Amino acid sequence: MGHAITHLGKVPSDSQVSTYQLAYVNQNRIDADCANLALGEPLCLGIVGQDCGSVHVFYSNDSCTNVMDSTGVSLSTLLANNPNVDAGCTNVYPDEVLCTASTVFNYTTVYNYTSTA
Repeated sequence: MGHAITHLGKVPSDSQVSTYQLAYVNQNRIDADCANLALGEPLCLGIVGQDCGSVHVFYSNDSCTNVMDSTGVSLSTLLANNPNVDAGCTNVYPDEVLCTASTVFNYTTVYNYTSTA
């Protein structure tokens, strides 16, 4: 799932959904390189009761410290809600959307796509 997070591009920032959440709930739909996504293809943005309602779009001059200072979220909560981010926050890229909720979310549900054809 890590590669998919990198390749989702601006979908999360345009939709105001955390990058990790988008990749997680669509892991049955998105392959590691996002090669199976078509322009305009619908994606699940979240699961009721498991949506991070507070997000921050990461900019090129941002740091995790800036995000924590501006949102009041602790490092442990920031990392727990964004498991794709390493402990040093060195792998966050511009336009990545971080969940900045003050409580830890338990991402447990993956959206099940069904074919209607």
